Amino acid sequence: MKIKLLLAALLIWVCALALAADPDRFAWRFEVVEAASAPVMRLALGPEQVRALNRNDALDWQVVDSRGRVVPAALLPASAFIESRSENNELVFEQSPVELTDDPVPPLTLDIGRGLARVRIEAPDRHRIVDDGRLVFQALIAAPDSVERAERRWLNLSIQADQRVALDCRFGDAEAEHAGIDRFVFREIGDARPRRFQGREPVGTVPSAWHLSCFAAQAVPGLSLVRASLEEERRIDHRRREMVQPSRVELVDGGQRLEFDLPGPFQVDGLALSSRQTGLFSQLRLQSRAGSEHHWRERSRIILSTLADNAEALISRFEPAHERQWQALATPPLPQVPDIEIQVLVDEIAFLAQGEGPWRLLTGSLEPGVGHMSASILSDLIQQQGPAWTWPLLDLSERQQAAGLAALEPPPEPIAWQRYLLWAVLIGACVLVLGLALRLLRGA
Repeated sequence: MKIKLLLAALLIWVCALALAADPDRFAWRFEVVEAASAPVMRLALGPEQVRALNRNDALDWQVVDSRGRVVPAALLPASAFIESRSENNELVFEQSPVELTDDPVPPLTLDIGRGLARVRIEAPDRHRIVDDGRLVFQALIAAPDSVERAERRWLNLSIQADQRVALDCRFGDAEAEHAGIDRFVFREIGDARPRRFQGREPVGTVPSAWHLSCFAAQAVPGLSLVRASLEEERRIDHRRREMVQPSRVELVDGGQRLEFDLPGPFQVDGLALSSRQTGLFSQLRLQSRAGSEHHWRERSRIILSTLADNAEALISRFEPAHERQWQALATPPLPQVPDIEIQVLVDEIAFLAQGEGPWRLLTGSLEPGVGHMSASILSDLIQQQGPAWTWPLLDLSERQQAAGLAALEPPPEPIAWQRYLLWAVLIGACVLVLGLALRLLRGA
C-alpha cells in the first residue's frame, strides 16, 4: 500500500514539474489598470500593443483573468464603429398654381438668405406641355444654407388637392438651363379630405434651390405644396487614427523604388508623403504585402510634387489592410528619401468581464490566441449592450515581459518517431532472419 502511495505521489510531482516547465507561448503582457465597470469592455490595440504582435494577421493576442484563465474576446470589426444618422431639415418654398389659360406664366420668385446676403431666384421658363399634360403647378424650394457631407440625400415633398389626380411632376436645379427633367413621383396617402400625396426622391448635389413643375390633363382644384424637407443620412466613423513612423526606409534601384517597413502589423489606411527638395515631381505606384512570402498588391497612385511654393504633405487613403511591407515605384526616380508618415487605424478588442480581475492582454506568439468570440456572438452583444463605441474603454499598462522572445523562436523539429520505429523494426527483422540463418547453418 505504501509503495502505491509513493508511486502516486511521484506521478503527481512529475506532472506538476511538467506543467511548471511548460513555457508561456506569449512574449508580452499588458495589465488592465482599471476595474470592471460593465459586462463587456474594450481594450485598444494602440501603437505600443501592435508593436508587441508577431503574426502578420495581428491575431496573436488573448485576454486572461488574474488566474490565467482565458476570457472570451473579439476584435471589433469596422462596422461596429460606424454610426448612421438621419436628419430631416425643413425647407422654405414658394409656390403658385398655374391656370391653363395663363400665357405667359406669372413669374415665381424665391428670396433666400445665404449668410449675410439675400439671393433671389426666379422660376425658369419651362415647356408648358409634357406628354399631353399642361403645366398646372410650380414651386421653388430653397436648399439649406450650409450643407454638410452626407452619404445619401432625399427630397421629401407633400402636396394636397381637392380630388384624386394623376400628376406628371419634374424637378431639378432651379438655376440650371436644362433642369427639371427628373421625375418626382407622388403617391396618395390615406383617404382624408383634402387628398394628400407624398413623394421621396434621391438627390445628389444640392443646388441653391429646386424647381418643381407638375403637369396634368386638366386643372387641379386646391393643388398646393404643404411641406418640403431634405432628409440626409450621415455615416460617423468612431474609430481612432494615429500616425506612426516606418521602421525601415530605403531607396533602391537608383531611386526607382522606395521601400519601407512597419514596426508591426498595423492596419494602414493612409499615407502622408512630403519632401523638402525643390523642383521635385514624381509619379508613385504604391504597393504593399503582408510579408515576403506574399505577392505585392496595388494600393494607390499618387504624385509627389514640390513645384508649388506651398507644397504640403500629400495624404493618400485606401482600403485598410494589415500589411507590414510597402514600396512605391517612382517615375521619374526619387533623388532622395521623402518624409513618410503612416496613418493607421487603432484596432479595439471587446471582452467579457468574466473570471477574476484584474485582466491581462497577452501578445506576441507564433500561433493565434484562443477564446476569440465568433461574429454572431459579437452581433448579439451589440444588440444587447448597445453600440460598441459606447462600451467602456480601459487603459493598459506599459509592456511587460511574459515568456519573452523565447516564445517567438520556431519550435524544434519533432522527432520522427515513426521513421525511427520503422528502422528499428527493419533492423530487428534483419537480426532475427540472420539468427535463424545461423541456427540452420549450425544444424546442418
